[in-house]
Amino acid sequence: MSLLDLPLRSTLPSNTSWHVLRGALDDVPTRTLIWTLWASLSSIALVLSATLLVAILASRTVRARPLNLYLCALLVPDLLFNLNFSFVASFSAARGAYASEAACYFQSIFIVFGCSGSLYMNAVLALEVFRLLLNTKELRDHIEPSRREVLSKVLCVYAWCAFLSTLQLWGFDFHKPFPFNGLFCAPLVSSTEGLLFSWLVIVPLAFATPIVVVVALVLTSWRRQLFTFGTQLHTVSSGFQPRTKSDSDIHRKRIRRARAITVFFTRIFIALALWTPGFISTVVYVPSSAVLAMCICWGFVQTYVTVALCLSKPDVRGAMVDLVTCRRGSSTGVYPRGMGLSRESSSGWGPNGA
Repeated sequence: MSLLDLPLRSTLPSNTSWHVLRGALDDVPTRTLIWTLWASLSSIALVLSATLLVAILASRTVRARPLNLYLCALLVPDLLFNLNFSFVASFSAARGAYASEAACYFQSIFIVFGCSGSLYMNAVLALEVFRLLLNTKELRDHIEPSRREVLSKVLCVYAWCAFLSTLQLWGFDFHKPFPFNGLFCAPLVSSTEGLLFSWLVIVPLAFATPIVVVVALVLTSWRRQLFTFGTQLHTVSSGFQPRTKSDSDIHRKRIRRARAITVFFTRIFIALALWTPGFISTVVYVPSSAVLAMCICWGFVQTYVTVALCLSKPDVRGAMVDLVTCRRGSSTGVYPRGMGLSRESSSGWGPNGA
């Protein structure tokens, strides 16, 4: 029996179990409208993430900064997620039925990789921003990771997410693609074994772990008052006594940079929260296809927020402007070590960038 042999919702009796209803089809016009909406939103998200990725990689100065490499790695899962959704939804809308069984497997893999990859990269990026924020609060120079260290972390995240996303190809009957209302596929079989495996293995490893890490970092930052900066109080409590006007200027620049980082950190948390509706819609029965469609739409909105998060960095924003206007950037954003901002400005959060 094919994965796509699903009953029509209108033909099912009122006492049908929710296991069956999760795969029941609505009428063709309703499904076509939902696919068209998804294709439009995912295509826009695809263009935005791809353009931003090209902008960062096209600028030698911007791509040389480790934090920006993390941003590139953060964009890749979103790009793959939206690329697959855009293709499958467009093809399905054109033919008035779900694309194919092969597309169901591919989409299920891309959904797990895209969601888990985005969550884990947000967690890695949040950890790096937390270190930067902590060092700024304590008036210490922030030593950024090397490119090799960044690439090693990124490859480890990608390998882990690829492993989790391809578990459904191992032939387990309780873990394989399932067509939700015939609209999209995700690896959550409506059976006791499938639900137990999803809740006890997939959900904790693929989704819950990075979310817990980010929440823990936020709570730790709040407890240690890393989100609040009072220039005079911070100066005294840290043992920093400005002796010259230059010292005071340096300290004020640190504060401005830290406040900008705080905004950046907050946006990471918001981006993670936007995955929640789509996640809930796949693990909890949603009786309405319209509600399910809107929950999935938040996954595309998450990409918009991620792009906005990246553009909040002045150097990335400048690279984007350079790409769109077809001009070569002239500002490197590097400051002399003698200013007391050793390696801080290389992150793109230098004094002028705050």
